[in-house]
Amino acid sequence: MILLADWQWGAIAAAILALLTIGGFIKRLNENKQQISNNTEKELLNTANSAKISQLEKELEESKEEAELCLLQLHQVQEELEHYFLLSQDLQQKIDNSIHIVDQIPNDKLHEISDLRTKLASLIQRNNKKDMQIEILVNQQRNALSRASFALKRVHQKQIPLINSKEEIAFL
Repeated sequence: MILLADWQWGAIAAAILALLTIGGFIKRLNENKQQISNNTEKELLNTANSAKISQLEKELEESKEEAELCLLQLHQVQEELEHYFLLSQDLQQKIDNSIHIVDQIPNDKLHEISDLRTKLASLIQRNNKKDMQIEILVNQQRNALSRASFALKRVHQKQIPLINSKEEIAFL
């Protein structure tokens, strides 16, 4: 069974809309061609308007080029749509195969896998708790070292004047 995604339906709708637009465009071109042809016959009878005929022919040529460009773009969109459709079919087949493989796994193995997942989740949770505890201990040690360093600096600052005075006594 082939299921098309919303984007695939949208792409198909866009391609159909483009085809309808090009069909209408070609119909207008034919109408314009007929009108130009009729106008050309009338204007040929009236040679004073030959400049207008060349202008209409130029517009017709531009319209043809524009229609060819639209058709080329439509073909590109169609190729892209086919590419994505084939990818979609391939993915759908892979999904179907995966479902088939999972369906073949015995129930006791499924329960074992479920139990292992539960154990893994609890181990991860315990590991996270231990990581948090270690982080708390590291922060406490860091704070203790910081306080000790500060205390040593204060003691060192108090001893320097004493050492200076002892040195002065030794020199006397």
